[in-house]
Amino acid sequence: MEFLDENKLNSKIADILADATENVYIITPYIRLHSRIHDTLIEFRDQYNIRLHIVYRSNPKGKKQNLTREDFEFLKSFNNIVIYSNDRLHAKIYANDSEVLVTSMNLYKYSHDNNIEVGMVMSKNANDEERRNYDQAIHLIQRIQNTSVKEYEQFPEITKVPKKGLLKYLTKSDIQINYKVTDHLTSKYSIPATGNQIYTRPDLPNRSNISKSGYCIRTGKRIQLNHKRPFDFGAFAEWKKEGMKEEAPEKFCHFSGNLSQGKTSKKQPILRNYWNEYRKVTENLSIKG
Repeated sequence: MEFLDENKLNSKIADILADATENVYIITPYIRLHSRIHDTLIEFRDQYNIRLHIVYRSNPKGKKQNLTREDFEFLKSFNNIVIYSNDRLHAKIYANDSEVLVTSMNLYKYSHDNNIEVGMVMSKNANDEERRNYDQAIHLIQRIQNTSVKEYEQFPEITKVPKKGLLKYLTKSDIQINYKVTDHLTSKYSIPATGNQIYTRPDLPNRSNISKSGYCIRTGKRIQLNHKRPFDFGAFAEWKKEGMKEEAPEKFCHFSGNLSQGKTSKKQPILRNYWNEYRKVTENLSIKG
């Protein structure tokens, strides 16, 4: 067991997220992602074998959500995620399959940069007493989830199917993933909800396959790689409703999926430092610019 002050907390939270092998737990009332945490999370966004569990504090008496719309849109792009809300939540716990951090720190940018915070970290692989403390913390996380409201979930159902034609060229494995989505949260941000749906796409489990699929420049969701069509259906309808402004700033790079800080748009959907790589990837496909 180790005591941590604010100088070590930020790096320990990032380490817990980065070292996950099967599960990541984020239990915190308020979420406004720091860029460091965002960059750590994005490393396993495309993996379906790591499940991200999030519980935040709901705000039933107010319109403002304690999970920002921007961060929710980012989290919706994860392949294997569940988000809960709980109006009684005050605990802050970050965990993976080998460590648990109990702390005073919210996953909030201001807290990371300004507040005096402390925490205790427990390891599953330490002595018997610490192992018991780790197990108790995981049981507490599960109890919190069981008493919370499930707001959003996306998870993969994996099957093996024969690949033919272009699909065989685009993917090296015979795995197909059916992603099931349950969404009760989007409507709280006054934007069209996805509802309950099932959609399929070829297996794209890691960054080495990034060239075979693109990202919606507004939502970050996986879509077909084509710089002429950089929106998913919902985002395109929203963009069209806003007046089809081709130079309006968007959030994500169509090729890499990275946050673009407003440097992408319908007219320029790919960050400049990825453009040459995109051209090399698509030179054998029927995508011409």
